[in-house]
Amino acid sequence: MESHTIPGPSSPGVWHSAQVVFNFLGYSEKCREKYGDVFQLNALGSPSVVCSDPEDVKTIHTQKMEAFDFRSPNLVLGSLLGEQSLLMMEGVPHRELKKDMLRHFHSMLSDKLEPRVQECVAEKFDRCFVGAEGELTAHEWTKQVTLRVIIDLLFGEDDPSLNDEVETKVSNLLELMNEKFVTACLLIPALQLHRLAFGSWRRYLSARGEVSELLRRSIQLAKSDESLFKGTLFRFLVEEYTALGEEEQIASVQSQLMTLLFTGHETTANAAGFGVFHVLRDPELKGQIRETGQRKSLAELLADPYLDSVCREVLRLYLPSLFTLPRVTKAPFQLRNYRVPSGVTLMASNYLVHRREDIYENPLAFVPDRFCGKQFGPFEYFPFGFGVRSCLGTTLATLELKLILTHAALQNHVALSDLQTPKLARRGFTFGPENRVPLKMCSSAFG
Repeated sequence: MESHTIPGPSSPGVWHSAQVVFNFLGYSEKCREKYGDVFQLNALGSPSVVCSDPEDVKTIHTQKMEAFDFRSPNLVLGSLLGEQSLLMMEGVPHRELKKDMLRHFHSMLSDKLEPRVQECVAEKFDRCFVGAEGELTAHEWTKQVTLRVIIDLLFGEDDPSLNDEVETKVSNLLELMNEKFVTACLLIPALQLHRLAFGSWRRYLSARGEVSELLRRSIQLAKSDESLFKGTLFRFLVEEYTALGEEEQIASVQSQLMTLLFTGHETTANAAGFGVFHVLRDPELKGQIRETGQRKSLAELLADPYLDSVCREVLRLYLPSLFTLPRVTKAPFQLRNYRVPSGVTLMASNYLVHRREDIYENPLAFVPDRFCGKQFGPFEYFPFGFGVRSCLGTTLATLELKLILTHAALQNHVALSDLQTPKLARRGFTFGPENRVPLKMCSSAFG
């Protein structure tokens, strides 16, 4: 087969990097429009190939895992999550740890957890909106919900003061990560020079140190008293690494905790914020979800087909991540009639796939009915990725989204302050509503 050069912009790598950091969505859309479904970027220090055709996605994701290097393209996360993170593990160690984590994760996603998540949704709503002053936003509410749920899931609920402290420190760190300069430093390690350790970057380093120290103290506490944190994912991780030396054990547990804390909530919070916007903007949609929430039990609500379709549409347009986990080719790789050299990062853009007109009619419109009675192929709709590298928290994220949207629909006195659909904007390593979906309290927002 004759091989061709992968098309892509020829501007300097510095320009590519700036576009990826500050204008990733618009830049990738322009590149697909100009170069087609497969294009190459030279950004963030290495060449990357982006694909947005389901057949190309299938080609990449049906290859053996051993054909790719998953560690090097995720090293930018190492300074935050730790180099032992599940995201950077490969082969049998990755598969075995993820399998065990999934088993423990799903053992906690039981009938007992569902009402607890529902309680958390209501508690955080009251904290954010009842008697509150200043700016009210859906994103602040959804962020508080998803962060507290993952913290309670990790550590249990025996020590609320510890969970409160973790919530406060992690939330502070996340806000600093979302500042543009800090994001640029994290994505472009060359910017992380000692002489730049001032301002927001210095505050980020200090906040990261506080979170690390808190987790270290918690791990040492768990090691000293086996009766603490029983049945939690935290206890499982402490015991998983018992055979290691003390410092290596602490570093490994800390790395997995950081991974779960930082990948396990903000992505869902972003999608849920957009979902709240659509529920509150559309009276018919709000009314239908409201009726379901009023007349159905919790189990019936979570199984409701229409609510499921709404959540699927939210995740189609405002998916948790904008491309599946990047991977680097270990050997030359054939993609269509392109020969991809070794050492190139491959990225399947679910963001671009989910906006294809040949798959989704009127793809930029919010139309939950498109999922009613219809199943899209696994390479046409994949908000959480797929296979062994898929998102660990898919079930939890869907549960949270359903309960948040239902609670929003049940409110009589909350309305949107701005009816313009929010733009997707970078928030650190994720993308969320640019205006955070401002809300207002009113005498009646329903009927």
